[in-house]
Amino acid sequence: YQAQKVPEIAEKFHSIKGLEAKRMDKTLKISKQNWDNYKIYAMANALHAKYTNRINLVMLKSIKEDIIFENDFKDTYWGYCVKTKQGKNILGKLLQHIRDTNNDLASLYNYIKNELLDL
Repeated sequence: YQAQKVPEIAEKFHSIKGLEAKRMDKTLKISKQNWDNYKIYAMANALHAKYTNRINLVMLKSIKEDIIFENDFKDTYWGYCVKTKQGKNILGKLLQHIRDTNNDLASLYNYIKNELLDL
């Protein structure tokens, strides 16, 4: 996900873990125009890639209830902040859609366009 913000140095993100990538991201200038409009598709691409691995998809499909990405760092876009009791839970909604559609990317893009962009 972070690598899609600055394609010129994307390879630097390939060998690091998520938290390190997030920290590194804070020091970079985003080169992609309209990142706020693109970020949900960037996350969709990253999740789709992760769940093309059959084992990961099977593990995701084993979750039967709604997926809520809870956090305590006030991320109210991707998750639900347990401190503020607010959040759009976009990450949870994307994961549920991937689970329910067997990771169909075209369906995921349509879901984003029709259901999530205006949230």
